[in-house]
Amino acid sequence: MKLACGLMGMLVAVIGIGLVASAADDDASDACPSEVTKWLSQCAISLETTDPTVSLEDLEPLRAIIGDARIVGLGEQTHGTSQFSEMKHRIFRFLVEEMGFRLLAFEADWFSVRELNSCLRPGGQAIESAFSSLGYRVWQTNEVMALLHWIRGFNEANPDDRPVQLVGADILMGVGGVAALAVDFLRQVDRSAFARFRSVLESDLIDAWDYLREVFYYGASDAPPSPGRVEECLGVLDPVMAWLEANEDLCVAGSSRPEYGLCVRALELASAELARIALLGEGVIPELDSRFTLERDRIMAENVAWWLAHLEEPKIAVWAHNGHIARQLSSMEVFIPMGQHLGDVFGDEYLAIGFSFAEGTLTAWDGRSRDPRTFVAEALIAGCYEACFETTGIPLFAADLRDLDLGSASHAWMTAERGFRMISSYYGPDDLGWEYPIVLPASYDVIVHVQTSTPALQWAP
Repeated sequence: MKLACGLMGMLVAVIGIGLVASAADDDASDACPSEVTKWLSQCAISLETTDPTVSLEDLEPLRAIIGDARIVGLGEQTHGTSQFSEMKHRIFRFLVEEMGFRLLAFEADWFSVRELNSCLRPGGQAIESAFSSLGYRVWQTNEVMALLHWIRGFNEANPDDRPVQLVGADILMGVGGVAALAVDFLRQVDRSAFARFRSVLESDLIDAWDYLREVFYYGASDAPPSPGRVEECLGVLDPVMAWLEANEDLCVAGSSRPEYGLCVRALELASAELARIALLGEGVIPELDSRFTLERDRIMAENVAWWLAHLEEPKIAVWAHNGHIARQLSSMEVFIPMGQHLGDVFGDEYLAIGFSFAEGTLTAWDGRSRDPRTFVAEALIAGCYEACFETTGIPLFAADLRDLDLGSASHAWMTAERGFRMISSYYGPDDLGWEYPIVLPASYDVIVHVQTSTPALQWAP
């Protein structure tokens, strides 16, 4: 989806180009100071491999770094780098085996992941079918498939333990599944409510979704949107949600507290996405500070917190792009990422782990063809963080950016706004991503750096 996945490219256009150009004009000041190289070399945890199948002994220093964090954001600088997915798999394996994590939230449709999660239980259906219908092609790689098989293997080997579960953290990509879930729930708890609201869910909700996307999302209609029709679409679920709220005790008695909570949350998200789509009426092409764009990350953060409470799990890891898990993305606060919302609510119980690379190749879309292809990453710009990471000579490392000494030369250099790649699902001359400036220690608590990126391997059924 170019509209959403091109977010980082638009962010560069809005705030990045001028700042980085001015920084790159002064090569002397942009060179990585020896103090920074020394600090990184001393504090970096050298990691042996990204291979998720080998010993985790080299990850042991992460235990102290993660500490009491309840939410660990696992980012990635590109969706198409094999080493990022492998390393995230290794870290998640460490979180599960060594630190008691049992929940992984993916940057994927909140509803669609439910089917895939059911396949990860012992005796579940084959993973491949649910994986192929997930709808997020950036995740349909051999590396992610390996993660899913590892989760199922862990659950099968530990039947008496709490299962590792996969949940969706992102907005809804459709409402058909939500409608079916709510209809089944009402059929179970109250036949009169089922008869009353069935057409609302199976017909009116779908029509509202299709209409709002046609006139706002795609801009396919020549006629301007009717204010009355828009208002009707936005309120389509109001009577259903009002009934559920008024009859909570009845619903819980006829099902269970978790089933009731799931149905309510599904309808809340459907209503929220209808409202988000309508925000495109402020402008068909969303700016980064538009409410349409901001709402996605706010909803994602809300979903992560909701899953944590709903499943009564103490901890959760979040698998998403660097741009979503960041504590902040600009001192100008043009865009408020999911990680910033989580940090505001959970404070130090949220840990943001960003990923970076220096050179190599990656998989992405060029905006013209349906299938992804392999790109050679553009050379690093002067003064960017990744160029400084290269000076350590360590091909794979993790560094806790919270260890910077206040007032030191390293702190001063690292906390200046500098170039840092932000590559979305798309890559090309107009969307290179690497010139986006951030203050790295303000964005991420920990950075995992990979010297060389190779393309993620596209999974084929």
